[in-house]
Amino acid sequence: MIGLEWFFPKILETLNHAPAVYAATDVWLEAGDWYVWQLVGGAAQSLPRSTCQAGYKAMWSRAEGYPSKAFFKALHPAMANVVEEKMPGRLLSPGEAAGGLAAAMAKRLGLNPGTPVSAAVIDAHAGVPGAGVAQPGTLVMVLGTSSCHMLNAREQCPVPGVAGIVDGGILPGMFGYETGQAAVGDAFDWLRRTVGMRDFDQLTKRASLLPPGADGVLCIDWLNGCRTPLMDGSLTGAFAGLTLSSGPHHLYRALLEGSAYGLRWIVELLQENGVPVRRLVATGGLPHRNRLLVQIYADVLGKPIVVHPSTQGPALGAAILGVLAAGSKASGFRSVAAAIRAMAVPQASRGKTAMVTVQPDRRARKAYAPLYRRYRDLAELLRKF
Repeated sequence: MIGLEWFFPKILETLNHAPAVYAATDVWLEAGDWYVWQLVGGAAQSLPRSTCQAGYKAMWSRAEGYPSKAFFKALHPAMANVVEEKMPGRLLSPGEAAGGLAAAMAKRLGLNPGTPVSAAVIDAHAGVPGAGVAQPGTLVMVLGTSSCHMLNAREQCPVPGVAGIVDGGILPGMFGYETGQAAVGDAFDWLRRTVGMRDFDQLTKRASLLPPGADGVLCIDWLNGCRTPLMDGSLTGAFAGLTLSSGPHHLYRALLEGSAYGLRWIVELLQENGVPVRRLVATGGLPHRNRLLVQIYADVLGKPIVVHPSTQGPALGAAILGVLAAGSKASGFRSVAAAIRAMAVPQASRGKTAMVTVQPDRRARKAYAPLYRRYRDLAELLRKF
């Protein structure tokens, strides 16, 4: 199952509803690839396509390429040769040089012609190097309106329910695993608005005083469907265990915990299928604005979570990838890890480090074990509802 917003569903939608537009289109490409192509110029046959976008949005793999002609023909007869006829270009990993800045674009931007340009990267995926992570086995959680949880590994292991496992999809030389939750910050804001609160301050303060389990209120966090591991956008969320004593803070705490249970399910899914998760790093807007959420995540997972100090992790990661595209001679960095370590890992200052590590609370961790099982049981029931 793939998302409706992915590459080929968009093409199929155009073909179904505007066949003349499909027929008149010479080149189909993602917006990120289009921007890079405009920067470096050149003929369509050599336009740079990102393995990040091709792998996670267009079902491409380094070993097998795009799906077969038979697959596309089964979707629609007119799409049988869509790759050969309408998708020219060359594939590059983020951080690999797509080319130099074309003269016309350099003049427009006030930069030097020939300035190296990296292949495109999906915004959340840039958060991995931006969080200072170069090594395999570290799950980077980009937490915002939705959440994207990514991990690099040396080997490719099939994992059911994981949308993308791409060779070179996040960083060159490693398999990038992408998982996610379809609504996190958006769900929190929905609840705030629904209960009539002006901001999160009072809601968070009262929720923090509740014990694990929110006095019996349990939430299934599928308010915008379930992305990983069920890949089903039609699923809906639920609150259970409500009584006349339940208030907005109970609902809010239950929603935070439901999000944490969903993340634990993802981590267990990876581990059960041979993908080690040794370390957790959080970036994005939520870790800096909602420390209660990070603490609940740590307690539910039973693992420490490192919060990277940058509030602009994906932007920092994109800058790192641009440096890598310049090459070792220009940058002075001999490896991807060296560039990330120098640019995104905070250096110790006066005996302290800017990294913040949130440790799990032992008692809360123990309390959440049976509550997580209740979540999984209720989730299984709702799948059949």
